[in-house]
Amino acid sequence: LKTLLRQVEPLAGTLSLNRHNIKDISLDHYYQLMSIVDQIGFIFSGSVQENVSLLGNGSTHAVLDKVKMGYLNESKVLKNDGSNLSGGERARLLLARSHFFDKEVILCDEILSALDQDVARTIESDVLDTDKTVINISHIVFEDNLEKYDKFLIVDQGSVKVSYDKDEILSRMLEYDLLAVR
Repeated sequence: LKTLLRQVEPLAGTLSLNRHNIKDISLDHYYQLMSIVDQIGFIFSGSVQENVSLLGNGSTHAVLDKVKMGYLNESKVLKNDGSNLSGGERARLLLARSHFFDKEVILCDEILSALDQDVARTIESDVLDTDKTVINISHIVFEDNLEKYDKFLIVDQGSVKVSYDKDEILSRMLEYDLLAVR
């Protein structure tokens, strides 16, 4: 994750985005391309609309519908740290935020780990149903969503050990930390 966020240099090889070495992309531009969704995700005391748009203008209804949260009123007030949201609602709200800002790359870091299996499976499917590049760092990948991924990178001790396509991964899913790339 730190390498993807350009906080540390790769120990070997290069990372490319749209066939460009990420070192050749200015840091400001690189971060403008990326939306980061993690399990912690900052939620502040304020409305759903304010939390999704980070106090910006514009309706958030379409992105809430996209992540199956259309039932939430945009004016509903959230408590500090989102304590009045379930784990699934929290993950969906953070995904709605990533869709609101319409970045080219969605980087997900363990967003499924604290959720029950049915909710996690649905959220993983929703994340992958996009035209964006999705990098999903997870120990959990659901078999019925495997076809939505293009590549799986097996990471051990911070290094990429091997790359598999979706057909090869089934027999290897639990061996290492799983970095799934779509």
